[in-house]
Amino acid sequence: MLARSFLRPRLGRGMSTFADVEKRMWDAGAASYAATFAKITSQAHDAVLDAASVPRSGNKLRKFVYSVAPASFPDYNYAAQPNPPQEVPEEVLASLSDEAPFRVLDVASGTGGLAAAAAQRAVSEVVGVDFSESMVSAAQPVADEHRGIVSFALGNAEKLSAADASFDAVVIGFGLLHLPQPELAIAEAFRVLKPGGKLAFSVWESPEHTATGFSLMLDAIAAHGNPDVDLGGGAAPLPFFHFADQKNAAAALAAAGFDADSVTFERVPCTVALESEADLYSMFASATARTRATLEGQSEAQRQAISSAVAEQIASRFCGVYTDGASRAVSWKAPTVGTDAPLMNGEPTGRTPYMVRATPRAEPGPTGWSRPLHDNPTHAPRWPSQVPMPAVIAAATKPKPVAKPAAKPAAKPAAKPAEKAAAAPKAAAEPAQQAAPKKKAAKKK
Repeated sequence: MLARSFLRPRLGRGMSTFADVEKRMWDAGAASYAATFAKITSQAHDAVLDAASVPRSGNKLRKFVYSVAPASFPDYNYAAQPNPPQEVPEEVLASLSDEAPFRVLDVASGTGGLAAAAAQRAVSEVVGVDFSESMVSAAQPVADEHRGIVSFALGNAEKLSAADASFDAVVIGFGLLHLPQPELAIAEAFRVLKPGGKLAFSVWESPEHTATGFSLMLDAIAAHGNPDVDLGGGAAPLPFFHFADQKNAAAALAAAGFDADSVTFERVPCTVALESEADLYSMFASATARTRATLEGQSEAQRQAISSAVAEQIASRFCGVYTDGASRAVSWKAPTVGTDAPLMNGEPTGRTPYMVRATPRAEPGPTGWSRPLHDNPTHAPRWPSQVPMPAVIAAATKPKPVAKPAAKPAAKPAAKPAEKAAAAPKAAAEPAQQAAPKKKAAKKK
């Protein structure tokens, strides 16, 4: 069961709108987002950029690699002795002409992770736009690192200040679901894209059929709290997982003018790694917008119950390394403090799990085997866990104008049957008239 406030948010009659709530939450949670959720969303960066056809490499990048390679790999050059390091010939560098500029617009740019990933590709410029001052400030180190390529500015995704047809690609990383009118953002992306350019956006996959971080949180809120917390006044936004449905995503892209036949839809299996069972609740409570607002609307007792329920689910279902539905410690990795050994069904794998306590002693494990406990006063006992947080990515192309075929010369209209009949005797008389002067000329001679 999912909390109704996420599937169809109920808005109150207060002065704050949904956009106000979103902005307030993101301004307050920028730092926490950078430390938590940004590590999850980064797992989808390459897939988003690939879906938007942002080139991975180009001649400009190759020229840079050629120029620094001899100096960057002294060990390699030393190992290649007695052949000395050789510079790349000038004619090779000259043959690599720079491609046309490629501009990327990152809408709802957040802390700048997606823009940073784009800057490492063959692009000439990346412009990030976000409505949160705290997010723009948090992203500034990315602009400093990629000076001359990346820049960030405050902006409204539903009313961009960019000129028509000014970008080669537009990307929206997990931002569409936080907008009051996402269809306007899609229309704006279409407007600023050059013909043939692509829009790609990522959203969280709906947890209705899969146990994910979202399902753990929403089920706990529904069971132990009030999922119908008012999220502001004004028109209700679309359900949180609206664009996780392929039909909804395709319909929105086609309605904005994108080529319906070009729409693609891809699932990306992102995962959140946790050091403690309590981390998932803390992450949602400090680095989200709708969930944080919903949790702030609960009583202290309700929040404690929700947090405990989430932690219990993680401890019982997601301990160890989560891989292809199985949670286990992998045998090819060295023993690590905090690694859990048993499979999800409780059977041992042969590797003893490690936990941390102030006093070393032995303690029986869940199925009776011994669990060694090591002395480390700087850490509390923990069982690292990985919880699925899958995403989906939709993309589409702005169609190019269809060239009109060259106009053919107008054909003469066909003669009517009556006109053909009248013209026949006239055509027959013309040779006789032409021959008459020749006969007169012969008589004169």
